[in-house]
Amino acid sequence: MSPKTESVLSIRYSEEDNIFIVFLKGNLDIFNLQKIKDSVEKNISGKEKVIFDMSELEYIDSAGIGFIVGTLKKLKLENSDYSLAICGLNEYLAGIFKLISFSKLIPILDNLNEAKKILND
Repeated sequence: MSPKTESVLSIRYSEEDNIFIVFLKGNLDIFNLQKIKDSVEKNISGKEKVIFDMSELEYIDSAGIGFIVGTLKKLKLENSDYSLAICGLNEYLAGIFKLISFSKLIPILDNLNEAKKILND
């Protein structure tokens, strides 16, 4: 799978059970990274528990992965008692995250309910 010629990303936020959820849809790549970076940094500031729901994300490049790592570092600096999880990866994205052993940094769960459960335990 490769990115479409027009890179489109939409972001939606929700807060449930004291967990802040970032829903990503489309392509997370260098072409729209600044859009998500500014929005997410503003919205997660001060949050202790964050989930990235990627069930509607189709593509991510190295800049997008770097953004996730940067978000992890930001949460860690703001609050040592932070929790971050990722859920809903499609087969393509799961392969990328597995290849780079991303689950050693951040829990990767199949769905939102599993991610919520992990962060609330």
